[in-house]
Amino acid sequence: MRAAALCVSACSTVALAIAPTATQTGLVALQGAIWGHPGGYPTGEGFPGSFVPDDWPAEGVLILGHLPLNAFPGNNSIGNDCWGYVSPSGREYALMGLENGIAVVEITDPINPTIVSFVQGPNSLWHDVKVIGDWAYAVSEGGGGIQVIDLRQVDQGIVTSPGSVGNGSSHNIIANPDTGRLYRTGGSLRIYEVNSNPASPRFIGSWSDYYTHDGQVVTWQRPGPFQGHELAFCLGGLDSGWTDTRLRIVDVTDPSNPVLIGSVQYPQRAYAHQGWLSEDQRYFYINDELDEDSFGFTTRTRVVDVDDPSNPVYLGHFTSGVPAIDHNCYTHNGFLFEANYRSGLRIFDLTDPVNPTQVAYLDTFPADDQPAFDGAWSTYPYFPSGNVIISDIQQGLVIARPIPNRLEYTFISQIPEFFDPAGETFTFIIDEVNNITLDPASVTLTIDQGAGPVEIPATEIAPNTFQVDTGILSCDSEVAYWFSASSTEGDTFYYPILGDRQPATAIVSSAQTLSFDDDFETDQGWTVTNSQGLATGAWERAVPAGGGDRGDPPTDFDGSGRCYVTDNRDGEDVDGGSTTLTSPPMDATGGTALLTYARWYSNTFGADPANDTFVIEISNNNGQTWTELETVGPTGGEVSGGWFTTSVFVNDFFNTPSDQVRVRFIASDLGDGSVVEAAVDAVSISIIECEDAGCPADIDGNGTLDADDFFAFLDLFAAGDPRADITGNGIIDANDFFAYLDLFVAGCP
Repeated sequence: MRAAALCVSACSTVALAIAPTATQTGLVALQGAIWGHPGGYPTGEGFPGSFVPDDWPAEGVLILGHLPLNAFPGNNSIGNDCWGYVSPSGREYALMGLENGIAVVEITDPINPTIVSFVQGPNSLWHDVKVIGDWAYAVSEGGGGIQVIDLRQVDQGIVTSPGSVGNGSSHNIIANPDTGRLYRTGGSLRIYEVNSNPASPRFIGSWSDYYTHDGQVVTWQRPGPFQGHELAFCLGGLDSGWTDTRLRIVDVTDPSNPVLIGSVQYPQRAYAHQGWLSEDQRYFYINDELDEDSFGFTTRTRVVDVDDPSNPVYLGHFTSGVPAIDHNCYTHNGFLFEANYRSGLRIFDLTDPVNPTQVAYLDTFPADDQPAFDGAWSTYPYFPSGNVIISDIQQGLVIARPIPNRLEYTFISQIPEFFDPAGETFTFIIDEVNNITLDPASVTLTIDQGAGPVEIPATEIAPNTFQVDTGILSCDSEVAYWFSASSTEGDTFYYPILGDRQPATAIVSSAQTLSFDDDFETDQGWTVTNSQGLATGAWERAVPAGGGDRGDPPTDFDGSGRCYVTDNRDGEDVDGGSTTLTSPPMDATGGTALLTYARWYSNTFGADPANDTFVIEISNNNGQTWTELETVGPTGGEVSGGWFTTSVFVNDFFNTPSDQVRVRFIASDLGDGSVVEAAVDAVSISIIECEDAGCPADIDGNGTLDADDFFAFLDLFAAGDPRADITGNGIIDANDFFAYLDLFVAGCP
């Protein structure tokens, strides 16, 4: 990989309204750009950009993409419910509830989420949506009855709404696709059927004995007198649910005559909010929205045995161990997925359905886990891809991939940034997390020095502890590498987590000398020039003041404090021209020079693909002529913010690097409507030194070249061991044999 390629890394009545607005809690909606990471982002590292005030804590969840509230039409300041839809072609869509309506977002490619449509609705903090067939049905506490959304042509980018049915407000809407029925909640349980005309749901009955806040309606499958009946599991009570709050089970098979068949209380109940059945319909899990704050315990989800719906039995509760409120939960593939406000998405293993254990989480509200109405509102885990979505009050729509059963790598010592030409030895532990078993024979290190990947099997030196040696490496080169291990079930896990799609990289070098290093804490002579007409956005050396406004960085890259940023003010960006940041002369003489820098670029709100780019150029003659290093923008790279590091060999651009090397960063906004933000930090030039790596023909490494080494090589050659690949082309053949003979005859220095 010594080509001139760049290596980029991350571096109804009355509907009850409980949750306050974002502004009531003193928080504001997060602003930023639509973001997607190639294949996801490593568990626990959060987003590499401006979209969060801090890294989002996570375990066993891979973040794929994010659409903050400002990315949606409609001037929304709060997010709420979500649901999902899969078109007949298999394309996946998120339905995101927002303050002013429902957004339809294609997430088939989750790292490139695309807003297909926005269906305007009543202004309200509550918008809830469900799907039957190719139609979505949305309700709101802002009124308007049931809003009908036609998804039949969504693959063609066409989403329409033929209108609404009924009137008044609803807190939520329940769907039973098996029977084609809808149920409005937030008062009486109002029942509609859609099979006869999906565009115009028909009212067919109601149950008004108690206020129903939320619930689930299913066709009962378990043996017994109710098998085949349609049962509604209703959460609520009297006095809008405040009095005698509990789970009530209603037989709604005859919508004109619903019958209450059973109910159950549970201790320390405050407000029975929502719940969901286990996949076998044996257990029902209850989320009480006010008990954590009322009684001071940690997140408590109740478990009820509903094997006999006429006699449900309370069994107990389980907890995530933090104080946050449990809000909406769903079961799928043996797991319970809970959106728990300030503690985010929590995933529980239901192997023991009465005592579920938390196995993964993604905290979209990293500030704290207190029992308050912020953060994750809901989640939807039923996409065939295995991806899930999270709708967040402040953060908007998050697309993620749960990996609760997984293999995790722990390295005994830190992996070096530079590899020794004599080779590197890695020792690491692979942990089996949850229900998974490692296949020890599958553990492999793959390295690529530019001639193709070479697999090197690791050796198990202790239970689940492995060691592997790269062998001799070509100095003054870049190595891409990744580790892989498979379970006995056939699932493969990588380090880095994306494997060959985003391998780790290292420079092979005996030693490195910094000839230039700038963290921008002092003025080392950078200059700023602006085009005529530039209104705002000139480069400034400063501690970033933004981070919450339209894609500007919240902090510098290296943690020193300062960086260069375009127009260090919230609400202002590059407008009306270009601003150019140029380095002082840098010395790149004395060997192979490695230029490294961190860059940030965000271009949103109508970005112009022809003009509004971030261009980085390099000069070898003090700025007399320039050569392009990279173009970042709508046609050239990331457009959504985030710190990324770029490393490039100066020698790949100039045969003889000089002591007058300069680099410049050009941020432009030449079109209309774009919001362009850029930043630069941690610029350095390292001189790569290559010393004698020893005697490569001395296979046994004892310092003496003799017949033992020759026969040791023959053994490696016969076994196809990667260490016998003397030519480094990934193929072990006669060329390697004769290459070793040449080394052996030449002897050791």
